[in-house]
Amino acid sequence: MPPTAESKAILDRLPDSPTVRQLRALFNDSDGIGLFAPARIGPDDAEEGSISAQWSYGSILLLPTAEWEAKKAEFVDWQFEGVEAAFADLPYGLDDILCFAAINFSPDMWYIVLRGPMAGAVCWWTHDGDSVMHEPWATDLRAWGERIWREVPEVFGGVIRPTPDSCIDPVGAEGDLYPERYVADMDDTPAA
Repeated sequence: MPPTAESKAILDRLPDSPTVRQLRALFNDSDGIGLFAPARIGPDDAEEGSISAQWSYGSILLLPTAEWEAKKAEFVDWQFEGVEAAFADLPYGLDDILCFAAINFSPDMWYIVLRGPMAGAVCWWTHDGDSVMHEPWATDLRAWGERIWREVPEVFGGVIRPTPDSCIDPVGAEGDLYPERYVADMDDTPAA
């Protein structure tokens, strides 16, 4: 979906940093991006509200700007010890983060620290407790993308299991797929 005037205004209000500039460039032509989307299930191929429709968005979601505050509210709801406890030993607080990306079908997400000594860092939070909030998971958005590609199995952590419809090989209706690596080009040309 192309960015709206409202989404551009949201991006313009963010404090400037190299990471925020990368985010603005990424969202210049689209408001929300799905990574690792199944090739055989497009948004028009699935019934609205179905699991296939959710799969069609991808396994990792760069959330549309309109969903950033809702993702932050979801993050707050998962802080069973309280928000103050979650940020107690950190050099930034809840108001200093931007929840921008998530794993589909999961509350787990990445956020950008907007202010303070860690400004520009991308941090990882997971409801299972393996969060990386005291140090950057990635130094900026480019490093975040490079790490996603490099560590596909670790990033998905067993949460993402694509449906058999998303596989280019016949695996049967009961197939249980788990990503092992990202292959940039599926060229069928045999090596010389």
